[in-house]
Amino acid sequence: MNLDLLLILVVFFLLFLFLTHSKRKHPGYKKAAIVAFSFGLRGKCSPGESNYKLAETVDRTKKEWCEMNPHMIAQYEIAIITADDANFVVQKHRKAGKYLDSEEIAAQAIEYMESIAGKKEWLVLVVAHPFLHRFKCMRLFPGFQVKAIKTGWVPFDKKSIQPWTRGPIRFILYALRQILFGYKGAPTEELLKNN
Repeated sequence: MNLDLLLILVVFFLLFLFLTHSKRKHPGYKKAAIVAFSFGLRGKCSPGESNYKLAETVDRTKKEWCEMNPHMIAQYEIAIITADDANFVVQKHRKAGKYLDSEEIAAQAIEYMESIAGKKEWLVLVVAHPFLHRFKCMRLFPGFQVKAIKTGWVPFDKKSIQPWTRGPIRFILYALRQILFGYKGAPTEELLKNN
């Protein structure tokens, strides 16, 4: 049974890597934005192991795409690590007491980008955990050209205060709860109080 589950996880992971790969150059776009989604959190000032790896990818991407001078839009767990200052940092949900989910990160990023230029002018470079999360995040920018940035291996953080980011099985169960029941995680402030 465990071997079957492991095989399923490996197949999903390889499928998502294949579906999110494309070439780097995108001529014709006037603007580019790196949108970095965090994954897990250890505490108020400790972003966690996964986010350090994602922040490395953000720094590398900023250098690789320097000819387009990309705007950097980052969730705060990544923004506090990266070498470059973010143009826009998403720190909390716009509605008090709500969990800051990927949909809200994307909504705030879109609002920021559209305040500068129209959708068709932007190339969105998504940096997110490669296990299922990146696949989801890429679909949160309707009307934009979106490219997934390869991260390489990003660990799950066994010490995260968000239980669903501690391992692949927990994350799959969380994703199923989201899909089937519309479940959202507890607000970060609540998780910080309980840990």
